[in-house]
Amino acid sequence: MASGDYLTVRAIAELVIECLELPFRPRLQYSGGDRGWKGDVPIVRLNTERIRSLGWNCRLNSHQAVRDSLFALIGEIRNGKI
Repeated sequence: MASGDYLTVRAIAELVIECLELPFRPRLQYSGGDRGWKGDVPIVRLNTERIRSLGWNCRLNSHQAVRDSLFALIGEIRNGKI
């Protein structure tokens, strides 16, 4: 990630559950074995050396960026925009 960190699929799922503020706790269930489906990439890390050499730095880490995005999407859905 451009932030230099990453989130696991489980961490993203937990974040989605947290952001939805559900009245119950969903059970996470995985399929595809310990590596997911064929061709699944467990961690994606992007090389950001070039953009950082130009002075760019991200403001948020992966957790913060995904959380902000989820709240924005949830708000749009609840307001009937999507």
